Amino acid sequence: MELGRLEYLQALVTEFQVTDSPEAKEQVLANLANFAYDPKNYEYLRQLQVLDLFLDMLTEDNESLVEFAQCYHSAVDNRSSRILENV
Repeated sequence: MELGRLEYLQALVTEFQVTDSPEAKEQVLANLANFAYDPKNYEYLRQLQVLDLFLDMLTEDNESLVEFAQCYHSAVDNRSSRILENV
């Protein structure tokens, strides 16, 4: 069975949350940041609270996670972008 867009993004979020591997976290976060460049994904990313996930990553010691979180900031829609600017 093929996953729909929302289910696929949910699988990525879940993988990020359950993995202990720093490399896997970096890869998943990079994938989520890439999805933020497509406006079709904005509502799904909001539903899955991906913005909160990226906000949490801005304070991580892992520089790659911080960089991917910053990429998300530059890609997100205006509503999410305004939230990030107020942090």
